[in-house]
Amino acid sequence: MGQYADQIATLELVLQLKKSAGRDNISQTEIDKLDGMVADAADTVGPLLKLIPQTFKQYTEHDIGHSRNILYLMGRFIPSATLEQLNGLELAILILSALLHDLGMFVSDEEKIATLQSREYSHFLAHHHDRVAAMNEARSKSDDYRADLIRDALLAEYFRRLHPERAALHVRTYLAGKLVFQGADITRQVLQVCESHGWGVLESNNPRDLDKAVARMKREELIGGVPINLQYLACCLRLGDIMDFDRSRTPLAVFQNIGFTETKSWEEWNKHLQVSGWKITEYEVLYATECSQPAFYVAVMEFLDWIDAELRECRHLLVKEARHDLADRYRLHLPPVVDRSRVEMADKRYLAGAFRFHLEYERIMQLLMDKSLYPDPSLFLRELLQNALDACRNREALAREKKQRASYKARIAVWDYSDDPDDPRIVFQDNGIGMSRRIVENYFMRVGRSYYRSAEFEAERQRLKQAGVELEATSQFGIGILSCFMVADRFEVETYRTGNQPLHITIEGPTKYFTIRLLDEPPRADFVSLPKTDQEDGPPNYPGTRITVHLRPDAQVDAYQVLDQFAVNVEYDLFVYRSGAKKPRKISRLRWEPKEIRLRDLKGAIGQYQHQDKDKWVIGEAYRSVAPKVTQNLADVLIASRIPFEKYEFSQHLRGSAWFWLLRSEDGGVCAQRGYLRIGTSANRDLNVLSCIGLPSVINRVISNISALDIAESNWMTLLEQLRANLSIDEQWSADPHNHEELIEAYRSISHGDYGLGFVDSWFELSFEERKTMCEFLEKFDSPETSWYNVPGVAKQLLLNSLEWSKRSLTLKPLYFSGPVPQSISLHGILLPAGFVKWEPMMGSARKMRLLTIPSGVQVDMRGITAPTPAASRLFIDLREAGKVVVPFARATLRHAVELAAQNPDKTWEDWLRTFIDSTKELYFWPEAIQQELELLEQHLQYEVYTNDTFEFMSRRQLLER
Repeated sequence: MGQYADQIATLELVLQLKKSAGRDNISQTEIDKLDGMVADAADTVGPLLKLIPQTFKQYTEHDIGHSRNILYLMGRFIPSATLEQLNGLELAILILSALLHDLGMFVSDEEKIATLQSREYSHFLAHHHDRVAAMNEARSKSDDYRADLIRDALLAEYFRRLHPERAALHVRTYLAGKLVFQGADITRQVLQVCESHGWGVLESNNPRDLDKAVARMKREELIGGVPINLQYLACCLRLGDIMDFDRSRTPLAVFQNIGFTETKSWEEWNKHLQVSGWKITEYEVLYATECSQPAFYVAVMEFLDWIDAELRECRHLLVKEARHDLADRYRLHLPPVVDRSRVEMADKRYLAGAFRFHLEYERIMQLLMDKSLYPDPSLFLRELLQNALDACRNREALAREKKQRASYKARIAVWDYSDDPDDPRIVFQDNGIGMSRRIVENYFMRVGRSYYRSAEFEAERQRLKQAGVELEATSQFGIGILSCFMVADRFEVETYRTGNQPLHITIEGPTKYFTIRLLDEPPRADFVSLPKTDQEDGPPNYPGTRITVHLRPDAQVDAYQVLDQFAVNVEYDLFVYRSGAKKPRKISRLRWEPKEIRLRDLKGAIGQYQHQDKDKWVIGEAYRSVAPKVTQNLADVLIASRIPFEKYEFSQHLRGSAWFWLLRSEDGGVCAQRGYLRIGTSANRDLNVLSCIGLPSVINRVISNISALDIAESNWMTLLEQLRANLSIDEQWSADPHNHEELIEAYRSISHGDYGLGFVDSWFELSFEERKTMCEFLEKFDSPETSWYNVPGVAKQLLLNSLEWSKRSLTLKPLYFSGPVPQSISLHGILLPAGFVKWEPMMGSARKMRLLTIPSGVQVDMRGITAPTPAASRLFIDLREAGKVVVPFARATLRHAVELAAQNPDKTWEDWLRTFIDSTKELYFWPEAIQQELELLEQHLQYEVYTNDTFEFMSRRQLLER
């Protein structure tokens, strides 16, 4: 027997093993073999456990001392009557599990190096931005000691999450063939008990394996005719592990010589150092502390809360749910809570108590329901839709992981009984992942705590990602369900998660207790036929969630109308049933992705704008009345250039359609300028314009000045005479327009300052035929009022350089686009996590998160109707979360703009691209996108270079050449 086996030889459980011969007919020879097996295991894994601190310097010890403590505690709290009935095999498995359960925390140097370079670890680091930044900062300052501590702390956290499952790796390596009883390998049973200390007690915390719950372990498994109660052994290991809560796990010498960079690690070590004594028997659990700081007192109290939860759940499982004969043999007398009467502060001037704010829920609800946050009561449907989408995405991801995607078809249905005179209600249901009792208690019942933003869900999401399955959820803060109280005083939730018992929850107001009732588990687990009533269309008939919102008499809700607006581009069909209707109304999935982009899809993004103030432009009423005609007229000349999000790896998760509106080229493609038309920015660069150039531009300049000034007829006639005279001037002689002072003065008489010179420059750029056409047009000028883009056929004539348009009475002013880019970016159906950057409920204000300043759905404010997919967006948004969508969107838009210019290498495209980049660089999130695409964009950027009080624009190449 080696030194490690010696350390456990005198413990009660080991002594019971030695004298257990005859129990369940196990011979003394077999008992001796089991005793030798335990001793050999202790000596084999003891040195490995001792190496754990080499990687996990900041964690409490998980060595043979910890295993010894667990065995000692189990020997104290397992009732003596039960200890004397446990057979040798059960005792051996219990001892082995105490020795081996933390073996997964041992990491070799080779594995540590490989992990640091692995893709899985990179995914893990991506969700610990602050600590990675602190590590990099320390490294940049040559503080390698601090950087290594942070790195090791991150590694410890990474392996801590995995260590229950990793124990199997080392057991099969170091104890292969050694765990044998009566010729049968008991490795599986030992490992199951070891791993179970990381499982949930009453239900699995692993959605991919519902059997990984202590409650699902066998109460009576036979090995060679010998019964073992794995469930009881697992509960004993869990309780012994968590109750090892004293100074023995934090040696003071180690504590004093280690540096702490992690608050969590500091509190963990100090928490154990506060324990001055304890008393644990089969009937009592008591800890005595004299905490040196209030923060440590709170940490101790929170840890005791965790012990309380373990005590309650294990007692429930072993005492309440066990068969009578098993409960009698496998007893547990521990109390449901820890005795905290001796948990004190060392300085008695401090009042011992975990004091904290107690929220007045009625007042909080008033703030949450304030109309600055939820201006429209019907928005509760958006919140319910979002929850349903997340639930269906989660279940579909699990089906895809198991290569069973075809077996699951998401269904979201709404039953609108709002016109029922006796019980007006909305029933909202899905066949998604559903909720278990644990999720209901830990997330659903906790306002502000969302399962889809928990570490538990993030670990699951990362695991799925490693399996090649993407899972994104839109839930943020877990307050959406409260929006139901805007229209109701009561609602009910029925939910069923596969492998768990269905639940029926009644919520009578936000401040009252929930009533939770267990339902019978259904005979089938999946939806198989279309329902005839809402009661057939949800749990407990199949997995999912049904929420019945009982409307107040004054609530007015049209479920279909609201959801049709919100569900712009969701990935599942929605079915809305109305009482009395024979069939449901369907809101189709992905309405924007498959369809061809047409001009009428722009929905108001092109319009003639009137200046209201320096920050606002609104569509003029005159334009609204002729919008259909404008749309039809421009359809032949404008073409959509779709931004291919799926093409770029960084934006493949974006759904929906976004595109540039551009001019149609002769071959049916896109171009920046053609014929008499150009798409660009207005003079002040605040708006985009579809403007006329060449002859129409010159005509427009003349007509604008004639209309704006009260001029004498003689001045007007003088200009016309000069124009006619110039038609016959020899082109060679007219090369210098400055020689034509009479023409300049004639135009200046009806314009301002140097505009006359500018007009003459434009005049001599026209062909002879164009000049002649202009004179004819002006001679019949009679205050035309019809804009060119309202007249059928004119847009196409301008595009083809035809002069046929001049035979009509037209105004040739530009058509304004919305937005600060050369071509409006239209956006529909993109899944954006949009919302408020800053919300101040006491001030009644909120700032918008801007994607682009374009009114047609890109400036996203969830209180309005302009958001492209409110169903997939949130009221609040962390800026880092917004960056997951906004930055990829901006990068894809920049990338596509560069590709357009590269495919059409002429000056008009280069000007278009530079204007686009320049106009976006000040917008929200675009600087980061430009930085990430700098290598691609740099050749198109221009720099202002100042030399001797003068400046000029230069490209990077020109700068380098200098």
